[in-house]
Amino acid sequence: MIDTAIRIRLQSQPPVFNPHILAVVVYSVKPPCVDQLPPELLVVHVPLEPFGVDAVWEIYECRDPVVLGTEPHMRLSQSADVLFGVIEVPEAAHTGLKSASQFAYERLIQCQSRHPAFKLVKVWNYLDAITELTHAGQTPAIQRYQQFCVGRALACEHQWPVIPAGVAIGFRSGYRQLTVFWLAMRQPIRAVENPRQTSAYHYPSEYSPKAPLFSRAVATTPALFISGTASIVESASLHMGDWRAQLSEIFINLQALTGQSAADLCLSYQFKVYVKDVAMAEPVMQAMVVLGATPQRVFILIGDVCRDELLIELEPVTH
Repeated sequence: MIDTAIRIRLQSQPPVFNPHILAVVVYSVKPPCVDQLPPELLVVHVPLEPFGVDAVWEIYECRDPVVLGTEPHMRLSQSADVLFGVIEVPEAAHTGLKSASQFAYERLIQCQSRHPAFKLVKVWNYLDAITELTHAGQTPAIQRYQQFCVGRALACEHQWPVIPAGVAIGFRSGYRQLTVFWLAMRQPIRAVENPRQTSAYHYPSEYSPKAPLFSRAVATTPALFISGTASIVESASLHMGDWRAQLSEIFINLQALTGQSAADLCLSYQFKVYVKDVAMAEPVMQAMVVLGATPQRVFILIGDVCRDELLIELEPVTH
């Protein structure tokens, strides 16, 4: 039994079932074998390649027992204080990524309207080939991430009194499905921005026709839910081609956001570390250990950050 509304933990083995597990997200090349998982669990699969293990298991566990449910186009699980939802949208059914993104976020907004006591804390977005350039009916070509941002904005712009924290990462499976999952809580929440970084929703149009809709973090009591963080200062990417310098910049950003030192951050959080090249994985793990993280707190996933020049992104996991 945990003593907070929600705890999230990362591990390399499937969880032992208990009625307080809100959801399980599995990061692996292949979907998990159904024999490994009780049918009472809400399970989300994200086709990112993990480093050093067959799968990374992200366990969302609540203080109170969980009830599963479904609503149109989505799966839900809910405790007294926390709600988790997921929607998986094939792009082909919606004439492309922009429409799929708009569809997913319109359903998320509808879900919020049906559960108004739960405030949106964080949203995770995983999609194929996130930095690929495509015309998609537009000239000049734009990145698929930019298409995603346009679809999200069409659904959500001006809808959120507190913009949630967020993650958007690309996988490389070739399977064009947008997976969006989210966490909402009954507690009061507030957005937290980073003094070193332009708020993403104020990015200039050179980065996307519609700015990304996420906050740098969202604070609840007592947790801080932090967005995926990259080597961006103000709105510009820094240290092109140098992942070590990018990692250092990320920790400077996280220190500015949280007020914690790198060593304290490494003791306070687990980390999903998204790296562009599998050859980076081992030296990145070594660099994280030097910064103060134990290997048990670091889980490396091979995937693409939303800008092609960014080689690495960290997502601190509220533990």
